[in-house]
Amino acid sequence: MNLRKSIIAGSWYPGEADKLSAQINKYLDAAKKAESEGRLTGIIVPHAGYMYSGPTAAYAYKNINPENVSTVIMVGPSHSAYFEGAAVYGFGAWETPLGKTEIDSKMAEEIISHDPKYIQDNPGAHVKEHSLEIQLPFLQTVLKPGFRIVPIMLYDQSLASCDRLAQAIAGAAKGRDDVLLLASSDLSHYHSQAEAKKLDKLVEDAVEKYDPEKLAGDLAFEKCEACGGGPVVTVMLACRYLGADRSVVYDYRTSGDVTGDKGQVVGYLAAGLYKTKG
Repeated sequence: MNLRKSIIAGSWYPGEADKLSAQINKYLDAAKKAESEGRLTGIIVPHAGYMYSGPTAAYAYKNINPENVSTVIMVGPSHSAYFEGAAVYGFGAWETPLGKTEIDSKMAEEIISHDPKYIQDNPGAHVKEHSLEIQLPFLQTVLKPGFRIVPIMLYDQSLASCDRLAQAIAGAAKGRDDVLLLASSDLSHYHSQAEAKKLDKLVEDAVEKYDPEKLAGDLAFEKCEACGGGPVVTVMLACRYLGADRSVVYDYRTSGDVTGDKGQVVGYLAAGLYKTKG
């Protein structure tokens, strides 16, 4: 089996299963469930070390109904690998201290088949990337055993690139109510608390108003920041193609709210995308 072992266990999150479970459950216990009608089709979650972004990420995971999800399509940014198009980890499994989770290779193939020139099976691009691995222990905690994942990374985060991937994801997931989409992104980096909140408010407003085009434009013209802005736009577009029509921002905070150091902070947002009609 093609097995991707954890590269951040013991640093970004605890390396021992019992300590990892305890930390995640502590965050989940503190998070609140949102009152929202409709079916949750996608979530937006941060991807920093758990001590910084875990409390915010827990809000998104708290709102997942495990009865409804058997496959999670995860879209994250590339921080170090350079490649054309979108890179899918198409087969095998990923491992964390909480165990192994298999790739939904059939779904991966289906996504690739919608746009094979642009979307490719490229597991090598995922080797050193943390933005999707950081989500897996949370998923392993809240979902039922046996769920599967499709990890996808974006390097080009233009609106055209995002829409191309979004159409392929929506085409592959159409007609399936057991698929959850996930976008992995932190927001502004290393500004003062006041400046970060100002920049991040633009992202938060675009998410809340369900306006991925506005978000893509603001990011392109550097009015705001999000290292996974492309994945957020992609998942918002894909969920909309699948019928989602409402967005709920669950939580926003900065690293300064956690550490008390508000000189240079990173912004974190958790949100859910819902289909309320039909």
